[in-house]
Amino acid sequence: MSHRYGHLLSPGKIGALQLRNRIVMAAMGTNFAAEDGHTTERLISYYEARAKGGSGLIVLETSAALWPRGASMPNTIGFSNDVFIPGLSELTRRVHQHGARIIAQLNHSGSISQADTIAGRPIPVPSAVKKSRSDMVRVLTNDELQSFIKGAGADGVGPQYYEMTPEQIAETSQGFASAAARARQAGFDGIELHAGHGYLLANFLSPYTNPVSYTHLTLPTNREV
Repeated sequence: MSHRYGHLLSPGKIGALQLRNRIVMAAMGTNFAAEDGHTTERLISYYEARAKGGSGLIVLETSAALWPRGASMPNTIGFSNDVFIPGLSELTRRVHQHGARIIAQLNHSGSISQADTIAGRPIPVPSAVKKSRSDMVRVLTNDELQSFIKGAGADGVGPQYYEMTPEQIAETSQGFASAAARARQAGFDGIELHAGHGYLLANFLSPYTNPVSYTHLTLPTNREV
């Protein structure tokens, strides 16, 4: 590597987290988890190879804090139950043995949850979803249209939304806290809360999707996890 980039391989840190270098692997979906949310040997081997290859920090692909609710895609990793901890622990162990660090990316996909739409599960949103017209269907090919119909859910009418009550907001917050606690128990070096891409946390933060400004999703502090 050119001496101009030598700093990239020098040790670094994020807060108290010490890293062997400054190479960070961003979260990228693999669909390598099992259909029931568990890790698989294929998924673990994939991340172990990146750790062995020299990454200083790995950000795990988007995982469902409240699995199966809020999964962004099929074969999403789950953090919603203690049964997931053994597989997640094996994942962190295999990454750590090569000197890399790994953090979990916890998420609820909210209004754009593919898994919830396909399964016909009602999807929580902070405020009523705005209706919008689209002429996209007119320009789809037959193959694309079939995929589009599948994504419209079991009954073909598309995602079904409901506005969250204060009690449901509190339940979701606790779900994230419990997922974070499991991540720590499984040996992860930290967590990343996904608040982008139109997912649930982003919906709360945006005045477009949450115009009722006094409605907030309050996540627990570290002391409450």
